[in-house]
Amino acid sequence: MKILLITIHDSTDLKFGDTVIASEVRRTLSNNHSVSVFSKREVSCVNPLLVAFRSLFFLPKSAWGFKIKDPNELKRRFDRVIFFGPNWLVNHREFSDDVFYIYDNMALNIAIRVKNNQTGFGFYQMYLRAQILCWNFLMKAAFVKKVLVSRKDHLFGVLNGSYKQICIPNGIKYVSNYSVTIGPKVHRIGFFGSLDSEQSFRALRFLVELNTVFIQKGVKPRFNIYGARASREVVDLCRNARFNFIGPYESIETMRKENDIFLFPMFSGTGIKNRILESISGNLPFVTNSFAVYGSIDLPDELVIASNKSEDWFHKILSFSDNPVLVSFSTRNLSWDFRLKKLEELL
Repeated sequence: MKILLITIHDSTDLKFGDTVIASEVRRTLSNNHSVSVFSKREVSCVNPLLVAFRSLFFLPKSAWGFKIKDPNELKRRFDRVIFFGPNWLVNHREFSDDVFYIYDNMALNIAIRVKNNQTGFGFYQMYLRAQILCWNFLMKAAFVKKVLVSRKDHLFGVLNGSYKQICIPNGIKYVSNYSVTIGPKVHRIGFFGSLDSEQSFRALRFLVELNTVFIQKGVKPRFNIYGARASREVVDLCRNARFNFIGPYESIETMRKENDIFLFPMFSGTGIKNRILESISGNLPFVTNSFAVYGSIDLPDELVIASNKSEDWFHKILSFSDNPVLVSFSTRNLSWDFRLKKLEELL
């Protein structure tokens, strides 16, 4: 398999996590695959090893960003194309659904497409206060057809520029392939978004469906809905679903006291999300296809919310123990259990 890793920064600039991840991914995959690395900055500096890529990319004078000249040519030359870097750096709309995207080295916002439409993964984000990058977990989750990375490492990442092992708080489990578990101890769920947006309205419709599933599972959470400029549709939806519509929030501290976890549409309320995150010490958040979920959550095995397309909201409830498409974290022995199969086989 021919794989192209695309990074924004040069290989010596270790303060940028995308370069560290790309280097480690290349080292891990090179045993069995042909791996090439394209660095925007190194190409700009006329690195002779990378001149061959110049025909594939437009490189603006700005240090940030580039544009693909010929996506079809890129796909002919490589079986996998993996981008590391903020999503606004790549004009990815020129690609179809058969290319990997790994976005945003700071928030580690992952959008992965698998070649030949074998399956699609959605968005994943992982935050810790120090902006941890979890290459090992992500690369294991990225390849569905077969697991290319077989080492049983703990979760690794970049913490303030240093590559080190990361300690995960007790009580946290994380499942991949659009899956996240939410257990009976989650009683208060706060939703924050720009309530005049179509994305937020879709998210709220999903919450209505999610709440129905919770009730069927014996979980009865309280949904607190925050946000300004709510439309009449939003207000009516909240009333009919018996959600607690609050409107504009008073303060982050009040929101923290009123909720156990928070749900956000991915591209909404970034500043508020970061401020809430900074105020929650020592908790690993979850990010699903469409939500970032913050909080220290005790997660049972009974409930998994999953989706089979990156464009869809979560729509299927699966048993954790019977779900082969997941990455589960054991807090007892700090080991990962990888059971990766095609998503179609499950859904």
